[in-house]
Amino acid sequence: MTPSFDGHHVSDDWFKVLTAARRAGVSFRLNSGRRTLAEQQRLYDLYRAGVGNLAAVPSPTAPHIRVGRQDHALDVDVAFGGGVAVLRSWLRGHGLATSLTVAGEPWHVEADSAGELRAAAKRLGRKPTVLDRLRARPLTRGTRAPEVRAVLTYLRRARLISGSVDSAVYGATLERAVRTFQRRVGLVADGVVGPKTFAALRRRYGWRVWSRRAAAKPAAGTEAPPATLRISATGLDLIEQFEGFFARPYDDPAGHATVGYGHLLHLGPVTAADRAASWVARQQTPGQLTDAEARQLLRQQLAADYEPAVQALALPLTQGQHDALVSFVYNVGTGALASSTGIGRALRERRWVVAADELLRWDKAGVPPQPLPGLTRRRRAERARFLGIA
Repeated sequence: MTPSFDGHHVSDDWFKVLTAARRAGVSFRLNSGRRTLAEQQRLYDLYRAGVGNLAAVPSPTAPHIRVGRQDHALDVDVAFGGGVAVLRSWLRGHGLATSLTVAGEPWHVEADSAGELRAAAKRLGRKPTVLDRLRARPLTRGTRAPEVRAVLTYLRRARLISGSVDSAVYGATLERAVRTFQRRVGLVADGVVGPKTFAALRRRYGWRVWSRRAAAKPAAGTEAPPATLRISATGLDLIEQFEGFFARPYDDPAGHATVGYGHLLHLGPVTAADRAASWVARQQTPGQLTDAEARQLLRQQLAADYEPAVQALALPLTQGQHDALVSFVYNVGTGALASSTGIGRALRERRWVVAADELLRWDKAGVPPQPLPGLTRRRRAERARFLGIA
């Protein structure tokens, strides 16, 4: 809910911070800031007496006045909702200290630092991501939210949903499918889609697709029958270049245990057991991989989980095309090759140049989607490999 401030010009920084607080469920009500403390007191007394509906924060044109300085302050109704204490606690938890007080004014909430206020506004003023929204309000049976459609798409790609399902409401069919998925990946099978479950679905079944249709001509190259190709040394080099080598288990950016060249051990952070585990035959040191062992593990994972998805297209691909597609799905998930995506359609129609161009569209992440330089470089390298120019 966006707060209304009764016609007063609102400080942009406080507006962003307080909007985030209300969005997070913090209950509070503001009184009007004025040029003098005496005027504030008079308005506050009127407000408590039920006269008027004052709600404002001081702006650069109407700040609080105190000897030698101008405050960055609010007047908070001490008798409404959680009052001052709850708001102070929430602000402190988000990096904004409000320890300054005014004698006799328990309603006075002032930022200790204008710099902290600006930093908090910048941090909290961004649009919430889908994971932020699900953290605040997970999908439970009966929930209506935009995220339901995305969950349905991922579950269809996982072949856990078929037939007609309402994409506007999180119903019993979706809940059952989510429980099955959660059991499959080792999450608590409660049927609730919070940030962990959504991240796990998205990791496995692909990102949003930005597709286009265009004319194309066949790519040159020696074609091989489906299912006979395996990732080449050049293809492995491509994947390794962008994944990077980690000898010991680490938490990836999503907070999941990973080792070697992007090999996912399990959902959730690294455990003590991970630090003493072996992942390939005759591993030299428990909990640690050599480069050769990491490459062996990568080959095993590609052969088991990713190359079959490329081979299932049943297309006469060149070695370069096979390498590029395996690298692509290893990064974004095998769901990216579904017939509903731009690249999936182009491949099935054998429009090779269009398919190569579609790779470039998968360089975005976040809400709203923004290109990431690392993904952009990887997609360009995969396109070059697909077209036989690298």
